[in-house]
Amino acid sequence: MRHALLLSTILLFLSACNCHHEGSGYVFNQTSKQPIANVRIDVYSTKPWKDTISPPIYTDANGYFEYQHDFCYDMLIASAPGFINFIFSDVDKDTVYLEYDSEL
Repeated sequence: MRHALLLSTILLFLSACNCHHEGSGYVFNQTSKQPIANVRIDVYSTKPWKDTISPPIYTDANGYFEYQHDFCYDMLIASAPGFINFIFSDVDKDTVYLEYDSEL
């Protein structure tokens, strides 16, 4: 009985921990295939915990970005002036192609 209680306590503690994700990728212009600098990447939690957004990150001159967060489920949004926002998850994309916004 004592071991079962200890095991239950440990499992409860582990299930309450935040998830840690790290990722990186590139952002390119969909038409020219050239990297886009200064693209804002916002990372949101898709679950309503107390912290739902991480500070934004930006791509470098090569279109490269890196991030880390403690959300178990996330959504990333890449945005840049003149382009349509791109929504993705760190598990399904590491290279993003932004499309020009033809309505501008």
